[in-house]
Amino acid sequence: MNHHIRTIYGDSSQSANRHTWEAPIAGIGQGNGAGPAIWAVVSSPMFEIMQQEGFYALIQGAISLQQRSITGFAFVDDTDLCVTHPSNTAEKVTQHMQQAVTNWEGLLRATGGALVPEKCFWYLIAFEYKNQKWHYLKQQRLPGTLSVLDTDRHRIQIQRLDPSEARRTLGVQLAPDGNMLIELAYLVDVAKDWQRKMKNSHLGRLDGMFSLRNVLLRKMVYPLPATTFNPDQCRTIMSPILAQGLPSAGFIRTFPQALAHGPLKFCGINIPNLFTEQTLAHIQILLKFSNQPLDLTGFLLRASGELMRLELGLTGQLFEAPLLLQDEITDSWMKSTWIATREADIHLMIDIPDFPLQRQGDQELVRLFLQHGFRQPHLGALHRCRMFLQVLRVSDICTGNGDQLITSNWKNCPPQTSEYSWPKSAKPSATDWNTWERALSRSLNTGRQNRLPIPLGPYRYHKPQGWYYSPEDTALWFASSSNWHCHGNIPSRSRTQTFHKHGETATPPQTLRRATVRTNPTTFTLTGSGCIAKQATKATGLKALQQLGFVNEWNWCLTIVGNINDLLVDIREGYGYAVSDGSYQEGRGAAAWIIEGKTNSNRLIGQCISPSDEDGHSSFRSELAGIHAILLTIKTIMLSDSKKTIFRIACDRKSVLQ
Repeated sequence: MNHHIRTIYGDSSQSANRHTWEAPIAGIGQGNGAGPAIWAVVSSPMFEIMQQEGFYALIQGAISLQQRSITGFAFVDDTDLCVTHPSNTAEKVTQHMQQAVTNWEGLLRATGGALVPEKCFWYLIAFEYKNQKWHYLKQQRLPGTLSVLDTDRHRIQIQRLDPSEARRTLGVQLAPDGNMLIELAYLVDVAKDWQRKMKNSHLGRLDGMFSLRNVLLRKMVYPLPATTFNPDQCRTIMSPILAQGLPSAGFIRTFPQALAHGPLKFCGINIPNLFTEQTLAHIQILLKFSNQPLDLTGFLLRASGELMRLELGLTGQLFEAPLLLQDEITDSWMKSTWIATREADIHLMIDIPDFPLQRQGDQELVRLFLQHGFRQPHLGALHRCRMFLQVLRVSDICTGNGDQLITSNWKNCPPQTSEYSWPKSAKPSATDWNTWERALSRSLNTGRQNRLPIPLGPYRYHKPQGWYYSPEDTALWFASSSNWHCHGNIPSRSRTQTFHKHGETATPPQTLRRATVRTNPTTFTLTGSGCIAKQATKATGLKALQQLGFVNEWNWCLTIVGNINDLLVDIREGYGYAVSDGSYQEGRGAAAWIIEGKTNSNRLIGQCISPSDEDGHSSFRSELAGIHAILLTIKTIMLSDSKKTIFRIACDRKSVLQ
């Protein structure tokens, strides 16, 4: 059998067969339409083997502590491998990566493939702290080499790049440090090349606009989900495009850019704004993946968001944080999107794990500093101290009694062991510590004894973790992820209670108090303890539905017909049905719905208004309000049921769902 290549220009005159090469070859041939699918089948076991051999990068969420091991990413023949090492040293990581490359090359050769050393490159990521910032280390400061066997079994050294050097990956020039300079230069060159060709062309106005919209701008929009251009960089890219595109389409060169990017109904030309398109692309990705921790993209987004939350030090919606804090946040894709949405007054609600306030009267330290007027550069000093101490809340730096700050030795180590995974932080300067102490004194109104004027209240109930004190047996207890350890009291005439460092596994008593402990060379010292509030009973079913805030705002009215428990049984067995309808007239909307099981003898009948302003209201919104009400009702009343089931919803306007 002879193998030819077929293109738009016809079949190749030359061909290849099994007699072309002296040594037998493997593979499916260039241009095979089944290539991507076959490569997916071949590469999947290869990645599984790499995972089993321990060649992967371990990524952990800073707050959720969820972990994901990632061997690499592959799209057709474009493959990226990544590894970390428990030692976290450059030498060990390099050795581990060499083993991974050797293993991958062997697996690839066993399947009939081979690595081309000239097309391979690698990065070694490490940091140094300089001038109050973390910086990527370059090759001169961090030696290391990798090599691979070529097709002739000769060992060739792979090109190593600095983290600031970008390479084209799936059509986008990306660098590990996140800079967009190479991609910016590439897109500017593409824009200028199009400008030059359009000047020498004889296209009509319609053809010129078609070339701008459907040829050039599609190439410009393609990389935007991965880029983090700022508005000035986007204007630099668009400048030569508009300079030639507007005259070619019949507009003067000085045509206002606001109108050029404006919609047609406002007399604009509707030319996409690159920065707006980039922001929208990022928002779509976040809305699609941020609530999916099991998806790889979703996990990475959430991990980045969790670390960003620790740096911000604020609870609530992540992207609602004030931009006053942006200078202290590590540059990332998430930070770029946060800044873009805040500046555009876009309120983006995404599901990123949060940290709770531990006690009644507790507050985030960052929010406290902002409320008392601290701004840059003081916020920078406070951020460095807070990250070094690994604290988020007032309760993190208070004794268990909740009435005094823990200040002993905090310039050398955190006051308490944190339940979160914090990034490495350098020790703050003496000036930073002075700013920290002044900010706490001013914000908390503490005196010379560092006592709070209003003590913190009881601890909120949460999953047992950390230190506890038992007044019954005057023992100190520590709750790990799997066991409880009891540390016996050391008798002493002092009012300060000390405990043995060695603990024994045991069952704790019922009456425990949360405790703060100071670690000594051979003992533990109890610095304070506080009571734990009783766990509130969580409402379920229809009661939980009634407690939702917007139920009252939407004037929900829910009527039960028959037996609600029989209806729930039908829904669990897959016999759930619902129908909704909406109405709209003179700027007002309403919706009604029915949920029932096998028969109409057991059902829920509901109705509500669909609030909105006049500009955003329509009959579609009313239809969606009914569907939303059905889904929310089912989710709430079936919250405790983990079994998946089928539920059917009907509405009379298919276009609503489209």
